[in-house]
Amino acid sequence: IPHNPETQIFNLLVAPILKDNIVYTGAVLDKTDAEIKSDKLIKVRLYRDELLNESDSYVTIDRWEDYSDAQKTAYRQYRQSLRDIPQIADDLDNIVWPIKPN
Repeated sequence: IPHNPETQIFNLLVAPILKDNIVYTGAVLDKTDAEIKSDKLIKVRLYRDELLNESDSYVTIDRWEDYSDAQKTAYRQYRQSLRDIPQIADDLDNIVWPIKPN
């Protein structure tokens, strides 16, 4: 059954329903606003975690000791901005992601 997984849920019925000589085994239900927001927040956190994991290699002790104070500050701010995204994002469809330092 076609549906939009962003805004709808497909549920299998416990028992088939016969209506107008058609057998229905599932139903499409609209997600609540809270469910839609929760799903978006999960995707945001997964992407944020991916960016944090990528930046882990830049803050290992081997590299960290060679960075200037400005570079250390830039990476601290970048990583903290990533961690703050889920709490501060007003529009989960249009997040302004921080830019990774050079």
